[in-house]
Amino acid sequence: RDPRPARVGPPDQFRRVAAEDASNAHALEYVDYYLDDEGTLFLRARLAAEDGTLLIKALDAARERVLERRREERAAAASDPNDQQQETQADGGFVDLPRPAGVEALLDLADASLAAADEPCRACRCPCRCCCALRR
Repeated sequence: RDPRPARVGPPDQFRRVAAEDASNAHALEYVDYYLDDEGTLFLRARLAAEDGTLLIKALDAARERVLERRREERAAAASDPNDQQQETQADGGFVDLPRPAGVEALLDLADASLAAADEPCRACRCPCRCCCALRR
């Protein structure tokens, strides 16, 4: 066993864990969420290092797609003189600020997951996904 603790940092800096450590980490995993009185979602999770790494990589990739989409939208808006964006005005106007990229990335992952669930079965192309369920 490696006596050094796991490093905190980007996913590629995590050390490999022994099978026993991984088993212990999986036993402590959880995902909790609740809605407060105003309907705001609170989300907490504890994942084993390898699963956390996978989630971080997926969120980072989704975040990059969000940022690229925003760059493309800004470029398209800058090239269109008829585009009327909302801007701060002295007469009490407002700015339509984008959501934090991490939030939008998480929502994009959720949308992609739900869209994949609606796709037909890959084996027989039926909408019920019965063949896929039998293979598990």
